[in-house]
Amino acid sequence: MSKIFVQRLNAVEAKTEWVLEDDYDLQEEIARSTYAGMLHDVERNKKYFKALHKTIGNLKKTTGSLIRVLDIGTGTGILSMMATSAGADHVTACEVFEPMSRAAEKIIKKNLFQDKINIINKSSTNLIIPLDMSEKVNVLVTEIFDTELIGEGVLPTLRDAHERLLVKNCKVIPSSASVIVQLIESYKLSCMNKLDQNKIKFFKVPEAFEDCPGTASAHEVQINQLYPNHLKLLSEAQEMKKFDFQTPYHHDFINKESKYSKSESIINITQSGTIDAVLTWWDLYLDESSKIKLSMEPIWMRKELYHWRDHWMQAVYYLPKALRVNKGDKLFVSMYHDDYSVWFDVQINKNLLFVDRPLCFCGLHVSWSRERFAMNNSDDMSNYFTSLIDYLKKKKELHLTVVGDTSFLPLRLYSENVFEIKYVEYSELTRQSIKQIIGTSNIEFMTKKKLKNVLEASCIVAEPYFSTSLLPWHHLQIWHIKNCFLNAQTNVILPQKAVLKVCLVMLEDLWKVRSPVVSVESFDLTIFDELISDALQPKLIDGYGYFSFAEPFSMWEFKNVIVSDIVTLYEFNFQYDTPKELFHIKHEVFLKKSSCVHAAVIWLDFETENMQWSTGLNQSSEWVNYSKQGVYFFKSPFSAEEGTKFMCSAVLIPKDCEIMFNFYRNI
Repeated sequence: MSKIFVQRLNAVEAKTEWVLEDDYDLQEEIARSTYAGMLHDVERNKKYFKALHKTIGNLKKTTGSLIRVLDIGTGTGILSMMATSAGADHVTACEVFEPMSRAAEKIIKKNLFQDKINIINKSSTNLIIPLDMSEKVNVLVTEIFDTELIGEGVLPTLRDAHERLLVKNCKVIPSSASVIVQLIESYKLSCMNKLDQNKIKFFKVPEAFEDCPGTASAHEVQINQLYPNHLKLLSEAQEMKKFDFQTPYHHDFINKESKYSKSESIINITQSGTIDAVLTWWDLYLDESSKIKLSMEPIWMRKELYHWRDHWMQAVYYLPKALRVNKGDKLFVSMYHDDYSVWFDVQINKNLLFVDRPLCFCGLHVSWSRERFAMNNSDDMSNYFTSLIDYLKKKKELHLTVVGDTSFLPLRLYSENVFEIKYVEYSELTRQSIKQIIGTSNIEFMTKKKLKNVLEASCIVAEPYFSTSLLPWHHLQIWHIKNCFLNAQTNVILPQKAVLKVCLVMLEDLWKVRSPVVSVESFDLTIFDELISDALQPKLIDGYGYFSFAEPFSMWEFKNVIVSDIVTLYEFNFQYDTPKELFHIKHEVFLKKSSCVHAAVIWLDFETENMQWSTGLNQSSEWVNYSKQGVYFFKSPFSAEEGTKFMCSAVLIPKDCEIMFNFYRNI
């Protein structure tokens, strides 16, 4: 346990706060991380092991010298054990995350490699010869890569290692990497990056918002789930950049403010369409001869058996403005990068000028999630707003207090020219952005601090969204809103209720991220499994039993089959006051088909009479892309017959808008 500042949701204030926790379990960080997913990556494991055998074997044959290996970012120590098994005489393995380095020491000892592997709880840039290492090494192995390849700092890390820790002509695994690009059209993806004026017809999107280039950060996505229905390939895939890890990497351009490199390529357009983004992935060449390749290529490029991953995926870089092209066009594509980030420029004519890294100036890209953009562009939200307006007119509720988090609802109401509107903006971060959008309209703009002065709030209309929410039920913060109107008599609050729903699912791949590893290439990883199991142990709630938190996942990105009925667990009626105490709910769930069961998926539907807006399934029974859902993983997947009964037990902690769950078979 450690004393550490963590972010916690303050539901009453609708914001996250930094709280000092005396007994925070850092092992939970490991449990929720991508470590398990990487260990389940069979292709990655086999190819790294093969490259270590080949490299160390060749080095022994050609030099006859002792093989000293540096493993940077060792994690569980798996690559260090592979190196030792491949013939390394000694391995120095560094791991900066202290709980992980402790676990690695135990794993190394259990596998009887403690005499040859030395675990050091440091960053490689802080290693000192001879304090931490007796001498320089002749082999380096690492996998400090992210979906963008360089985002975890592999370039400065290897630069430092070459200068201080490696002998001349040291063998590096991987020896090199290539960045591959492909130009794509995808309306579904573009809706997660920009406001679509064709969808938002009730106000003119300000030019500053239309012209905003967004951010340089990549959109990491399971791109295979979009192909082919929501993704159009407008060019062939093409290598854009090659990184040589065998030598220190130095940038092409250096000035007082930055160091960066630029690569250029001419790309042929193979289909007419609109370029929304540059899709990228990378290939690692693990051996010096580039014969052992580990590729993150999407499924349509795959020649070998496809291996699913959730730790390394494909990256989408959105163009500042979509570009219309015709088949046969030749485009000039430039890739820029510094030590940690990548950005692109795509032009019909060659651009000789330097293009700086995109920086958001509209405020939305730095405060909104991808899901929030998709939400405001969705037909579901538009239809919900329209139905809500019809309801308010029918009920003659024309004097409204609207509460939102960078919400377009007040503008949609204002466009009807019949409502008197006071708008309470909950987000301090995006307050200026929404003021720009509201502009000169006759909407009275308020902050939540002024709510105590509101004397009349007969009808409160809230958009059920808060940027601080990670899980659907965190939007239950609207339940606390009525309590903020200290001096007002409130008769109506909309939406009227939220319905907590659940179903059981069979997952094709996602279950692996929480599945025990047991062993990798015959190395015993049960200590890692025990660490994860301990960190994810259910919490005892006095008087009710043991419960666990669900985790946020975008279910549309993962292949799954719903194998049970969709069940309503509870209805939260916003017309009543927020409960003061924790309360318990329980419900049966039945399998509708014989199946393997991996997880339960939980979400909220917000309802007012016949109106509904869902954070789970849309009217076509597809998972929405504008909200994450809560996923409760069963400890181990299991098969069950049609009609099998499960019990869902849950406790709601009202002050935190948090819900914990326990699912079990009712035998």
